[in-house]
Amino acid sequence: MAATTTTRGGFFEDWRAAHGVLGDPGWDMPALALRSDRAAREDQGGTICANEFVDPEPVLAAKVRLVASLLRKSAHCVAYCGAGLSKASGIPDYATKSENSVANSRTLVNVYRAQPTYAHHVLAAMQKAGLLWECINQNHDGLPEKAGFPQEKVNEIHGAWFDPSYPVVSFDGSLRTDFYQWMLKTESQMDMCLCLGTSLSGMNADQIPRTAATNQQKGLGQGTVIINLQQTALDALASVRIWARLDDVFKLLAVELGLTSPGVPLPPGHPAPLPPGDIYDIPYNENGAYDDSVRMRLDLREDIEVKVAPSGSVEFGKTGSILGKDPEGHYLIGFQKLNPVPLGTWWVDAALRGAVPQIPVVNVHPQVWKKESPAPALTPLPPALSRPLVLIQSHHIIEGTAHKWSLSVAPEFLGAIRVVKWKMPAWCQYEHLTATKPPFTITQSVTPPLRKLEVTGQIFLKAPHNGMKLIAKHTMCFGAEGDSVATTEVPLNFVKEDDETTDGCLLM
Repeated sequence: MAATTTTRGGFFEDWRAAHGVLGDPGWDMPALALRSDRAAREDQGGTICANEFVDPEPVLAAKVRLVASLLRKSAHCVAYCGAGLSKASGIPDYATKSENSVANSRTLVNVYRAQPTYAHHVLAAMQKAGLLWECINQNHDGLPEKAGFPQEKVNEIHGAWFDPSYPVVSFDGSLRTDFYQWMLKTESQMDMCLCLGTSLSGMNADQIPRTAATNQQKGLGQGTVIINLQQTALDALASVRIWARLDDVFKLLAVELGLTSPGVPLPPGHPAPLPPGDIYDIPYNENGAYDDSVRMRLDLREDIEVKVAPSGSVEFGKTGSILGKDPEGHYLIGFQKLNPVPLGTWWVDAALRGAVPQIPVVNVHPQVWKKESPAPALTPLPPALSRPLVLIQSHHIIEGTAHKWSLSVAPEFLGAIRVVKWKMPAWCQYEHLTATKPPFTITQSVTPPLRKLEVTGQIFLKAPHNGMKLIAKHTMCFGAEGDSVATTEVPLNFVKEDDETTDGCLLM
């Protein structure tokens, strides 16, 4: 759709509402790119229409230069992020009302797999360079952290998908006290606000850009920069008002700030990698609160139980177990819900550095010791596992070629085991079976195509036994009948837990 240039007195009260109070009155006005008769946030009683505007390229470049100069003067600039920031990553927003929006992008089926936008990466690079202090994120998506923004600098004020202790807050819900107090502290110390992709429709947290703008009018700080395609209630108070897609703005800003060169994309950032092993000794007490006088072992191995730690959380005390990891390496926790809840790896990184005052989860029975004391040794093998482990097969012919068999662990080993995951031959009705109660038996009625077949069991030991599991292969015997027709002795050999070896071995 061809853009039509608006005039002063058309969509804007005066040049300040179009450019900001530090802008140039002589700049050309933003162009109307998309007209809408609907309110951007009609769901919240908003009355500002969802029209979309874009700055002429020379004006946009001049505004970006002005923003860069303000950032260099600022010591405590805060990014206040709305849904528009993540729209280019495939996460839908609330304010866009047209399928022909300037900011349209494909919508993801699984928003948990969303990746940071170019703007997210620039924000993370700005924080690393000392040009950005903190981020108050209205979104729940973890995209600033995925871009490399450290968790202790991201206040997910409305809840987070990757924090099991802070579920998303509804529009009429209450903010968690510790995050709200953090926001108030930030408000008292900031000297500039980058207001990004938000309609400023009256959320409690909207006081952040408003305070920065009013402080600037009093001669305090650099004020608020609003970057949004749609109009907001604070436009006339902004220091600089930019009308453009966020990725376009941040491509220019990255060059202006010297983070990259013209025509050279900024290298993407990433969360800090975690040490291997899924067991972490961190400076936190049994309640998950930072305490440098002690150390606590956070065990995030598969099937280990954890509980929500912050006392101010609506989920406080709920227990669940580690189900594994998602493709990006985030821990998945089952809390008796339909879908697992992810714990972002950035929370573990922050805990290892002692960078956050409170971590989301601790183990149900946390292990804590004094800082000056040596770390307790990982629990040695139980006596039962000092000799080969025994698997027992029973087998009975039902009728004709139909067979009924079971496979279990010998009784003397049961006290050391918490779960067994069996992998059956592909022709079986169920290829993967999990047994969670002693004697960890599986039973099937089958018509085997061969006389001998191989079954593999992953035998996980009770915590805390060094993250060990036993890979045990058993050859199924269908020749004889009885309750103990075939047994397998599996010798124990130690290798790393993530080793894919399938021979009989104990994985540490």
